[in-house]
Amino acid sequence: SVDQFLTTLLQVEQPDWGEQQGYWAGFWDRSHMSVELSQQSSNSTLRALLKTLTKKYNWHRYLQEIQSATTSWPIKFNGGLFVANTPDYQLNSKPHAGGPDYRAWGGNNWYQNTRLPYWNMYASGDYNNMIGSLFGYYLRTLPMATRRTPLYFNHSGIF
Repeated sequence: SVDQFLTTLLQVEQPDWGEQQGYWAGFWDRSHMSVELSQQSSNSTLRALLKTLTKKYNWHRYLQEIQSATTSWPIKFNGGLFVANTPDYQLNSKPHAGGPDYRAWGGNNWYQNTRLPYWNMYASGDYNNMIGSLFGYYLRTLPMATRRTPLYFNHSGIF
């Protein structure tokens, strides 16, 4: 019944709001960027562009954090967690039939590309989540890689 559903829903443990606030305060205190002109500058076009740059950098950093802090999987290199329903220019100028989550390069994580979203995380001090999401992913694949390599490449090792 609806009443049983609502009762069960209310019994679900709610996240500690104070803990969340502390986490994000620490995140933004660790590193942030604000690109601005001096107050004496009258170049409003450049001021607007720099404000946009600041917003986009901080938005990108936030997206990387939510994609790496709460999962055991690396950030997906060709779009991350959120991809746009862009036209498929190889076939036509219409959005791809696979929908907005379609990825032309497949669902695998290829280290050559997967490493790229993580480079700026070193500079901003956000490397703490790389242990679980990036390195942890590859450590979990070691048993498979160790068994696969002799079969595919006729030598020992992992690749």
